[in-house]
Amino acid sequence: RKRTSSDPAKDKVTFADLDGMVVSQAFNSVHRPCYYVALSLEEAEHLRGVMHMRRGGPVVMGAGVALGLRAVTKSLEGVLIDSTQGFKPAPPLQQLTAHLTYRFLDSQLYVDSRAVGTALRAVQSNTREERQAFFSMVR
Repeated sequence: RKRTSSDPAKDKVTFADLDGMVVSQAFNSVHRPCYYVALSLEEAEHLRGVMHMRRGGPVVMGAGVALGLRAVTKSLEGVLIDSTQGFKPAPPLQQLTAHLTYRFLDSQLYVDSRAVGTALRAVQSNTREERQAFFSMVR
């Protein structure tokens, strides 16, 4: 919330301000609409071919669609391989959450200690037992 007082002592963030930010997740910007889709290597190759054929123009005629083609890697960010005109990357926390979720779906075991909390928040709606059963099944 914006302060209007000329007194610097009154322009401090209170516990109530901080609590409101945490509860509302005001600090967590989300890029909307933003969709993530998992592709096989073959599908990604074909999609990249279409992206190159449409270079300089819209990827889907008559629609405001922009694409970013990413690879899931060990790094916290992954790798942006290619993108179309108008593509805007998601905010860092949103991208990290998506990346870690795909790594979980891929049964990757290593999660950087800096990202463990984000990984757990991404799957928190499932119980530990459900996550363990899924992980064991797809492995």
